[in-house]
Amino acid sequence: MYKIPTSVSYNYVKKRKVSGLFFILCVFPISLFLIILGTTYIKIFNTHGHSMQPTINDNSIVVCIKSKEIKPGDIIAFDSRGETKIKRIIAKSGDSVDINNKGEVLVNGKIIQEQYLSSTVFGETEIPLPHTVAPHSFFVLGDNRANSLDSRHYSVGDIRIDRIICKVKIVI
Repeated sequence: MYKIPTSVSYNYVKKRKVSGLFFILCVFPISLFLIILGTTYIKIFNTHGHSMQPTINDNSIVVCIKSKEIKPGDIIAFDSRGETKIKRIIAKSGDSVDINNKGEVLVNGKIIQEQYLSSTVFGETEIPLPHTVAPHSFFVLGDNRANSLDSRHYSVGDIRIDRIICKVKIVI
C-alpha cells in the first residue's frame, strides 16, 4: 500500500552538514565581530539631567562612537571622577576662552556662533576668565549654560584627551 522509506536520503544529510558548516564559518564569526565592535567602539548611554537641553533632553538615549578626530562643536561623553558626563567641546588646547556679560562665548577673541542654544546665559563660573585651555585638553560646556556643571567649574575643568570615552553621534 504505502511505501515507507527505510533509510534517509544522502541529500538530506548533506544539506544538514552544509547548514551547520555555514553557521560555524559565517554566522558565528560575524556575530563575534559585531559583539567585539559593539563593546569596543560603540557605547550607548541613557542621559540624566538638563545640562545639554535643548540638544539632548533628560532621559534620552545617546549612541556614541570612539573617534580620534574630535574638534570644537562635537558633543562628547567623558569620565569625570568616575561619572560619565556629556558636554559640547568649545575650545581645544592653547585656545583662549572668555564669556562676555551677554553670555556669548569668545574663543581666541572671536564670538562663536552657537545656533544650538535656546538662550545665551552666562551661568555660574568658578574659574577666572579668560581661560587658556591646558595642553592635550578640551574646554567643554553644556548647552543649557544656566544649569550645567562643565569646564567653568573646578570639579570638572579642562577635559584631557585620555578622559574622553566617545563622540555622540545619535540622540534618541
